[in-house]
Amino acid sequence: LDQVPTSLGVVENECVVKSFSIAVKLVAMDLDTKQDVDDDATIMCTVLGTLAIIFDRNRKYYKTTKTKASQQGSPQLRMRMIHNFTVIGGFTALAQYLANRENVGTDEFPRIDELHSFINATGDILGIFSSNGESNLKNDIKSEEEVECAVMQIGKSVMSFFEQS
Repeated sequence: LDQVPTSLGVVENECVVKSFSIAVKLVAMDLDTKQDVDDDATIMCTVLGTLAIIFDRNRKYYKTTKTKASQQGSPQLRMRMIHNFTVIGGFTALAQYLANRENVGTDEFPRIDELHSFINATGDILGIFSSNGESNLKNDIKSEEEVECAVMQIGKSVMSFFEQS
């Protein structure tokens, strides 16, 4: 993610896309698994950092440079990964994961930089619902209300955690 897509070959870019897609699914599955263990807040989702990196809009891979027209980033890949995470219920699972940990302690709660990436991603996914231009992404999402509830729960858990810290 610290390179621009144009500096990579077609095969390498396809590898990045496939890797991201698999990673997003694995994180969502891991978050789901953490809910099935009697809501034990000490059982951590150790791959959340990977999701935060994929959602980090400040990575070179996503940015376009204004100085060189040939070096274009791929912000649409980031949005596709956020969309995929949403479709498979990732934000709902993340919301439950955070809710189970908001009162536990700092070691069990994601780091601030990770939270920043997640919150940015939730804002971007909510932006899809209010925009007319990305309706193809909007159509795949089953329940706008479910996503909005998950986003609200994520925000509530983060605020609760910071109030207690």
